Amino acid sequence: MAVSDNAARRGYIVADATMHQDQRTMHAHYLNHEAAFRAFNPEFDAGFGGRWLAAVEAAEAATGHTERTGALMELTAGLSATMDQARQALQRLFYFVGQAFPDNGGHLDQYGRRGYLAARKQTDKMSGLLQMALAAATRDAAALAAKGFSAALLAELGALATALPAAASAKAIQKGTNAEDRARYVAAQNAAYAYGQAASAAAKICFTERATVALFRLSGPAATPPERHAITAPAGGSKAVAFATALLPDTPLRLRLPAPKKGQTATVYRVSAPDEPLVGGVLLAAGERRLDVLAGELGPAGQLLVVLSGGAYPVRVALAVR
Repeated sequence: MAVSDNAARRGYIVADATMHQDQRTMHAHYLNHEAAFRAFNPEFDAGFGGRWLAAVEAAEAATGHTERTGALMELTAGLSATMDQARQALQRLFYFVGQAFPDNGGHLDQYGRRGYLAARKQTDKMSGLLQMALAAATRDAAALAAKGFSAALLAELGALATALPAAASAKAIQKGTNAEDRARYVAAQNAAYAYGQAASAAAKICFTERATVALFRLSGPAATPPERHAITAPAGGSKAVAFATALLPDTPLRLRLPAPKKGQTATVYRVSAPDEPLVGGVLLAAGERRLDVLAGELGPAGQLLVVLSGGAYPVRVALAVR
């Protein structure tokens, strides 16, 4: 059975761990009813159950949000620490340049002092400034050393000039990787959920017992109110509406005739196709304007409810799942 991956967003709203457990439970029910599924639809082949379980296990094993963001947070903290070290190193260098070349603002500008304020919070600009300062300090190493800027401090400056762009690059790569990993992660979750969706959709048609259908009810979709419709049948004619809710024999329904005219009646039937003969049915009239019934009382099978007008006027009937 084809299962599509949707990497943009999850197809459910419950927590991933809840979805995993629910899918494992539904999978176990599937194995107990596998023969019925396979007889109902050949796409539920011998390997369906195994593929379903493998998809759930892959969803559980996929790298989640906590692990992805943890790695990015660690790299962000490392980049922030390297930026702090770079700012301190440049401030120290500027001091020694001022000592070695007093009253020489032009020489200090060769170290990038003029651009420091704009660069101190931006890693790309700070990286460029470090390279500029390192080149100037290497050139003036002797003069700076005479004032206390040692070879060790020059080496530290060189190390930072390499470390800062490397740290910034590592963070950017991780950020991109996280986006890709998230897409793969969500696709893995949706793939597992899709197997449950396939089984749930089939169960609504394959089984007639509400208790059995309930075993394959999906968790996660946003809660919706019970399905309801209001349709108007023409005078002496009929009108049908299709229900999305599975109409099993014991599905509880409420039928209501809001404002009947004198002598007006409506009969409600359940059928599988619009041209199917109307059998059974329940009558609504002025004295029975609201009835609570089971779907099986309206007809033997089907997802269509048909309202047949019994008077000289169009009749409007409200139909709802209770």
